[in-house]
Amino acid sequence: MTATHDYRLPFPPNQVWNTLPSAVQHTKKATGPGNPTPDGRRYTFSTRISLRTFGFTVFVDLHPLPQGTHMRVSTSMNFGLIDWGEGRDIANELHLHLTNLLQAQQQGWRQHP
Repeated sequence: MTATHDYRLPFPPNQVWNTLPSAVQHTKKATGPGNPTPDGRRYTFSTRISLRTFGFTVFVDLHPLPQGTHMRVSTSMNFGLIDWGEGRDIANELHLHLTNLLQAQQQGWRQHP
């Protein structure tokens, strides 16, 4: 079962795209930094399998908006039928880390003109 989670980010798509690997590495269940798909339009990563979770494959799609970026996070369980909100938690955690990293970059740019 695949679930999608949509977010709006007030940052340009290129900045969001370039920050994704760091945000994924900060996501606690991610198995690595992830990879862009060959067409460069989608980013993907996986989460760990354990006794408490079957693991997820996560896809991130970015679309430009007039004032930022629309980010769609799709989470798909590797095994099992019901994710009990774990996919939503992964998407929210990724969004939190991405937003924090982007805001830190913006703060640094303001301090160093």
